[in-house]
Amino acid sequence: VAFHAGRKNDFDTEKGRRGGGKEEGLGLDRRFHHHLKDLAEALPMIRVKICGITNHRDAVVAADAGADAVGFVFAESPRRLTVDAARRIVRKLPAFLHKVGVFYNAAPADVAMIARSAGLTWVQLHGDESKADARAIPFPSVKMFGVSEGRVVERVRRWGDPLVLLE
Repeated sequence: VAFHAGRKNDFDTEKGRRGGGKEEGLGLDRRFHHHLKDLAEALPMIRVKICGITNHRDAVVAADAGADAVGFVFAESPRRLTVDAARRIVRKLPAFLHKVGVFYNAAPADVAMIARSAGLTWVQLHGDESKADARAIPFPSVKMFGVSEGRVVERVRRWGDPLVLLE
């Protein structure tokens, strides 16, 4: 399960409704902690990544709420971070929290350099990357498959890795 910030279908925890994400940061507050804990208890095999982190406060709230990972966008997006900005956030986060970089059709060497420089622990591939691209990146990776693109089961099977992200 991934909560993506800044998208029309996101849950705005401050306003308690869908459709938020317009303000600076994710707008996460302490009530978010209870929503995430309830989800984790109901579905213990689910791992939660809060994506689109742009500031330290939101990353800490996500970690305190029990998120397994936080995501930093390095692809074209209003939430795109520089490597330096991500590194400043990452270095202050707890070791148990996975730090995931989101990339779209970036060269494997660039992904590896950014991940290393920012202090990431995982990379998330959101474009047309091949399995060879993923293998060339010296970090654990997860591939995103869009369910609206059709034939998702076939595409996931061809990928051959049980760990994927469906969006």
